[in-house]
Parts: sequence; structure tokens; C-alpha cells
Amino acid sequence: MSKYRNNTCTKEEFEELIVISQEEGNQDLFRDFMKEEWVEFMDLKEQESVKRGSLFKLPILVKVAASLLILISLGFVGYQFFFNQEEIYITGNGEVKNIQLPDGSEVKLNANSELIWKGNVNRPGGRIVELEGEAFFEVAKILVGGEETKEERYAPFRVITKDLSIDVLGTSFNVSSRNKNSEVFLNEGSVELLIRDREKQLMKPGEKITYDVESKVVTEEISETMSTSASWVNGVLNFHDETLGQVLENLTDIYGHRLTCKDTTLVQKRINLGVPYMDWDNTRKALEMAMEIEIEARGVIYEVTRKLDKE
Repeated sequence: MSKYRNNTCTKEEFEELIVISQEEGNQDLFRDFMKEEWVEFMDLKEQESVKRGSLFKLPILVKVAASLLILISLGFVGYQFFFNQEEIYITGNGEVKNIQLPDGSEVKLNANSELIWKGNVNRPGGRIVELEGEAFFEVAKILVGGEETKEERYAPFRVITKDLSIDVLGTSFNVSSRNKNSEVFLNEGSVELLIRDREKQLMKPGEKITYDVESKVVTEEISETMSTSASWVNGVLNFHDETLGQVLENLTDIYGHRLTCKDTTLVQKRINLGVPYMDWDNTRKALEMAMEIEIEARGVIYEVTRKLDKE
């Protein structure tokens, strides 16, 4: 507080001061301190009011103090605005982005996805991210508490999608939330999965849980691996015992192109293959060779047919 009053504290020290001010028993002390700053600020403003632009010559932290007092009077709602602003990460068609979150956690965000960071280790509820699309998480373990609180624990990390909530301590896992299905694959560690209208479920490594949004059916699979459940992280699109129709839906989600197939028999054909995860043109060529099909552009739509039909 003394360094703040003398305008010598750093930005990091100032942020730490705000965090301390939220702790139990410190609110009244800090509020009184900020009131004193407000009085000094108003006196100085009145003395300098005859000078043009004098307000902008005041120490920057004093200006912040004036604004902060108003926010404090609203119950520290403003703290979240100043120091917990959302971070938004977005990927486009066929784009994969490697992200380091403010807490040090690593995220690989798949194509056509959006991730919103809303968390802070010092906030009730801990670290929170909202996901639309698909992402692979490697969550950083952060200890909170300790000698002062007589308790040591990991700051919670929560991933929220439109249908799921995943609570994590420190682990790596894949989450997909697209269209009709939501899916969680646990690579290592442990997570607590909460599906809408169901009880929490503790997942084990190698387990994959899929939730069908339309039928409300939950499917559990065990002994899964990265290559079968999150191959895109390693640069491969791996399709295991899926119909061509499901493959086309997946490709639409990734590349943003609408793919159609009028051949109902071909649509139901089950696929077991892996192709490199590249730009659309190269992935399309790989799919054509591996599946013996043609994928041709018809305006804004890509039509899928058997190769035999073209001979």
C-alpha cells in the first residue's frame, strides 16, 4: 500500500494488491485506503482544474484508484473486468492452432472451433474455459493454498460445452462438441464428467464417452488410444468403423465445405482408414485414392460419387 501511495509499485504488485484485497478480512481495510486516495485525487483535481489538460498529468495509478473505488463500492465486480478479461481463440476452415492459456495449460484447437478462457486461479470456481468445436487439453497443475490456509490443493480447471462439463485436476484429454454428438476422450490423469441431466462420472485413462444429443444416449468405450480417438492431434484423420456419411459430416466440420452423396449404399459403407490432416485439396486427393471415390465441386457443394461411375 505504501509503494502504491508513492506511485512506485509495479503493475504486477498492483495486481497482487487487488488479489489480496479480495481475501477475507481485508475488504474494509482496502476500502478505507482507496477512499483516502479518492479524497487526495479530488483535492488535486480541484487545485489543478484551472490548468488545461491537468487531469492527464496525474500519476496513472492515482487515476486507476479513482476508478477502482467506484468498482469496489459495487462489490469488486470491477476486478473481473480489469484483471479477468476473457481471452477468445478461434480457428477457421482446416486451421489448427496451438495455444498456451494464461495459466500455462496447453491447448491444440481443431478447425472451426472457438475457445473462451474465463478462468483465474484466485477466483471461486477456478479456471474455466468454454468450448465450441474440438480441442485437446494438457492442463497445468497449479497449487493454491499452502501454509497460510493450512491447505494445499490444485486449482480446479473446468471445460464447459453446450452439453458437457468436465472438471480436471491435471491431465490430457480431448473434447469434441459438434452437431449431434459430444465426446470426451481421456488420455491420462482423471476427470469428472457431468452430462446434462445425469450424475457426475469419473473417467479413467483410455476411456471415451460419447453423448448423442438427439437420442440422449451415452456410449462408453475403453482401451482407446490417441490414434483411435484423437488422431488429429498428431496430424492424421483416422476413421475407424464409421460410415461414409459420418466421415463426410466430420470433414464438413473441419473444412467448412458441404459434402453430399446421393448414392445411399455408398453413404452407408463402413470406413477404416487414415489420411494425412492437410489442406483441403491434399486431404481430398488422399480420400479419393484411399476410398476409390470422386469428390467434385458443384458450385458451393462437393458431390461424392464412386470412381466406377466415371469410367
